[in-house]
Formats: sequence, structure tokens, C-alpha cells
Amino acid sequence: KEGLKDIDGKIYYFQNYNVNKKEIRLEDQNIILHFSDKGVLERASRINGEAIDSDVYASFENKSLVFNKDGSIWKTGINKKGKSQAYYSLEDGVFYTGWKMIGDKRYYFINGYNSAFNRYEDI
Repeated sequence: KEGLKDIDGKIYYFQNYNVNKKEIRLEDQNIILHFSDKGVLERASRINGEAIDSDVYASFENKSLVFNKDGSIWKTGINKKGKSQAYYSLEDGVFYTGWKMIGDKRYYFINGYNSAFNRYEDI
């Protein structure tokens, strides 16, 4: 298949049935996507090569990609963000609202976030 794929929690980009290992420049978003020598999307930087210094959302191939302020990509599944949990996947994006079964636990996310640690919350 072509395009962005989540395989075992890692994001790859396939072109012509081969995994991409080169950087991809998203000029209109001031972002460079950096891939490992195995083809895993690892991080992003600014077009001029400068590091990212805030959380960044990029759109590529009709998917949302989310990067931490150090440039590393959010892992798919649950990410700890401050005192909250943030959910992200290529298919659902970053602003998912609803129930998700992750492992053997059920979580409820509103716009991608769940802040109910060890407590109940009316929904």
C-alpha cells in the first residue's frame, strides 16, 4: 500500500511500494519530516533546519502528524501531556472524542484528551 501507515506503533511512509527513508519537505507548513534509515518517521524540524520549540501539528497525505516541542513524533496510542493523557492515531487523528479500548482499559477522550486519573467523571 501507498502513503502513511502505522505498523506496530511506528509511522512509515510508502511510495511505489517501498518505504521512504529520505526527508520530506512540507514547504507550506515550514516543516521537514525526518525518517530513519529503516523508514520510521522520527522527528520534524523547521525548513531552515532549526529545531521545533513548541508542539506542532502537520498535515500530510490527509493525515494529522503531531510533534512534541523537541521535534519527536507523538507515539500512536496514549501520550502523557502535563497532567492529562492525550490519544493519537493516524486514523483517528489528534482530536478524537469518544471511548477507546487500549490494552485492557477503557478511556474516554474529549478532543484527544483524558484528564480523569484515578477518579470518576460524569460524561
